[in-house]
Amino acid sequence: MRSAAPGGQAGAAPKAKGLVLDGVDSIRARAFLQTPPPDALRARRQRQAEHLHDLGPVAVFHAVREIAAGADLDVVLARYARLDPEILRALRGDRFPAPPIHKVAV
Repeated sequence: MRSAAPGGQAGAAPKAKGLVLDGVDSIRARAFLQTPPPDALRARRQRQAEHLHDLGPVAVFHAVREIAAGADLDVVLARYARLDPEILRALRGDRFPAPPIHKVAV
């Protein structure tokens, strides 16, 4: 006769070890635990949006284009938050190029 496994059933396979909260699997539990409260998320997005604005119109244009193409808002804001506005200004990456000047024959 077999002895009962720790799970209570005879011959039951051992369960994988991981974070389990009330039967919720570990991946979903970790995602839940890492999700900031709504007020913190809003505050972080506001700070990141202000920083994006400080980067200039070119960065804003590219960020909006990425989000319109389906990129995740928080991923885009976090990536642009790592950019230094001073470096962009020094490299003239904070403004669009001047429109071309066309010679008009008279």
